[in-house]
Amino acid sequence: MGYGNRGAVETEKTYTKGTFLRRMKVVTVGIDTDSVDALRDEEHEVSSTDAFGADALREAGVEDADAVVIGGGYPTQVVVAKEMNPDARVLFVSDEVPGFVRGNADLILSDELADRVVEALETDENV
Repeated sequence: MGYGNRGAVETEKTYTKGTFLRRMKVVTVGIDTDSVDALRDEEHEVSSTDAFGADALREAGVEDADAVVIGGGYPTQVVVAKEMNPDARVLFVSDEVPGFVRGNADLILSDELADRVVEALETDENV
């Protein structure tokens, strides 16, 4: 399995993936279908919403999610998701990152790296 030119040792990644990660419940907010499909291809349970507010996140299952992936058009959802589920790993994908997102998101990916959402969620490291 390749991980680009990061220089990571494959056995380390396999070990990390095999122990740290399991099939995750992932909620996506405003994320492109390619990223959602990639998460499903890795057998993660994915629910999606393009709506704002706690009710939309609750309906999508954020309270039981292991991870929440939020697109750039929904920065306030980072704070709401963290308040609703402080244990969830929150990943924000955007080139424009407001200060309040930096203090609440666990991981931030630029739009250029959006295709690495699965890898970002499946490792302990920032990509």
